[in-house]
Amino acid sequence: MVNARLALLASLTTLTACSVTDDPQDSLGDALTVSGTPVFCRPMTAASGALSSDQRADALDRAELTGTKDDWRRYVELSTGTQLVCRYTVPAGASGAALTLTVNYRGPTRAEMKVPFEAYDPVSKSWVTVGDNAFARDWRWTRSAMNLPAGLVGADGAVQLRVTTGAADVADLDELVVWVQGADAGTVSPPPAVDAGSTMPPPP
Repeated sequence: MVNARLALLASLTTLTACSVTDDPQDSLGDALTVSGTPVFCRPMTAASGALSSDQRADALDRAELTGTKDDWRRYVELSTGTQLVCRYTVPAGASGAALTLTVNYRGPTRAEMKVPFEAYDPVSKSWVTVGDNAFARDWRWTRSAMNLPAGLVGADGAVQLRVTTGAADVADLDELVVWVQGADAGTVSPPPAVDAGSTMPPPP
């Protein structure tokens, strides 16, 4: 009888362990590999809506969260109706290099609320869509890479990106990095220190 009870307990323990195992898809982001020189968001501002005063741009420097993990220090939350604007200063001489954007996103799916990722075109002086949250799983961290169109580097050597949430829900970002590709990628300087109080007016 004792042996039978031990066997039953072992069986229940095994079932419990299986039930709490992370979804295998949660590690798919680890397979996303992008080469090149990383350029980070400095500064990060809200062109509309608001960001919490304790959220910092360096939370977007690398993907650290998977599944449903929640660590307020490691991501930026966009409240409803917020336009997050990030500025990326590319290495000198890399204005003609190919650019890729990597994202780690948690939030509603595209069917629930479309979250566009846009880049500022300094020639047309307008925002162009480079992708959206079609890749995302419902409120689970999901990584994606988006190729950016040519001609986004302004006269000041910077690229500007914008992420917008609608009125339906919030969205979280754990990574928003631009990668400079190719032999002319140059060498990027260390990102400037984060100033939580810094502001940057949106492009005209």
